[in-house]
Amino acid sequence: MEREVASEVTVSGTVPPSQTRARKLVNLGLLIGSFGAGQGAIFLVQTLLVSYGHLELLATFGTLFSFAILAVLLIDFGVQTILARETAAAVAGDRDEVIWTAYGRATVVRLCAGLVAVVGAAIFLVSSDDAFARSYVIWALPVAAIWPFNAAGILDGLRMSGVAGVVGALPYVLSAGSLAIAMNLGRADGGALLGGALTLGYAISVVAQLVAVGMAGHRVRWVKPNRAGVLGAARDGAGAFFTMLPGQLYFRFQLLLATLFLGTHGTALFLYSKQIATAFAQLIAFLRRIEFPDLVVRLTSTKGSLVRETFSSQRVGTWVGIGGTLIMIAGGLILQGWLTGTQAAAAMSAAIMAPTVVAGAVAAAAVQGLQAIRRFHTAALAMTVATACAAAVNACVGLVPALAVFMLADVIVSVVATAICLLVLKRVEGPDR
Repeated sequence: MEREVASEVTVSGTVPPSQTRARKLVNLGLLIGSFGAGQGAIFLVQTLLVSYGHLELLATFGTLFSFAILAVLLIDFGVQTILARETAAAVAGDRDEVIWTAYGRATVVRLCAGLVAVVGAAIFLVSSDDAFARSYVIWALPVAAIWPFNAAGILDGLRMSGVAGVVGALPYVLSAGSLAIAMNLGRADGGALLGGALTLGYAISVVAQLVAVGMAGHRVRWVKPNRAGVLGAARDGAGAFFTMLPGQLYFRFQLLLATLFLGTHGTALFLYSKQIATAFAQLIAFLRRIEFPDLVVRLTSTKGSLVRETFSSQRVGTWVGIGGTLIMIAGGLILQGWLTGTQAAAAMSAAIMAPTVVAGAVAAAAVQGLQAIRRFHTAALAMTVATACAAAVNACVGLVPALAVFMLADVIVSVVATAICLLVLKRVEGPDR
């Protein structure tokens, strides 16, 4: 079977060079630093909330912040991955105009997705009477007009993922600082502060990204996209977006089930343990971004096994997944023995969720392998099928109200997605590809 390969990957018979080890290490260092500043700040403040018993604020903010991040992903509509691929190919052929043509298309697609997010927010505002939630949504709403202009995909394609990670941490850092202050504010004021912090963070992030691209020697300019180009970007972006969407909706489905069957206390512990697992997952996602340009080159030029090249090129992220699982198990069990009450329960919840980290790391590598060969829609189908299989397991929490049910369902998602992706990668191998 013939493998789908973008013609832009090779130009005049040449293949773009791999990232140097030094650049990879710099990007990794910056991403780890941004991870500590962003996700680490959120985690520390959430730990503070647990320590002081502010479980209601933790559950409310955690739920709203989770759906806000989902809205940001909707606004991006998967075109960050497409833009990264186009940029990597354009740089290999020294065709700067391709970058800004792709950026123009991506921006139009994102603005349309932003309108969908605004409609969703309006429906929520009409139906909700929670002062905290309403204030948060109103003050976070400008993100829908700001984030469509982000240049994170260009930075990824330029092998500057570290810079993208640093500026991308700003919404998390500002949200964490505001959350610490919100403990002492009324509900409406607290929601406004946190929503405004999210908007400010994304605004500064977009400006910083464009400045970074310009300083890298690619003058920022607007290239008006044509209709066919926008539709093509939307089509490819939809494939990448719907690869992520099942997992994102899946988590919100878990959140709703936790609220119904585990109560406020159980929901807060679920969010806390999930935050730890997600922090490792985010670090792995950053590593996958560093690995992606090289993965594109290797999979579009190799005559060997796509499966072997996929995991060999992304082995660092997989090892981090293994390390994250071991840290969560060991740390959770040790702290559970030292602490008491809510703190001990939180530590144990982290140990229970630990297997999801390594399982997710392997699945992310397999999915990105399909994306590297432009099998965006196949990757989306794999995630949809995997999520559907795990949804039934999640529903069992109504019969067995325990955090372990969510952990088992998460592992099933990763195992099924990995299996499907590997089958497809094996299928497209052969002498005629």
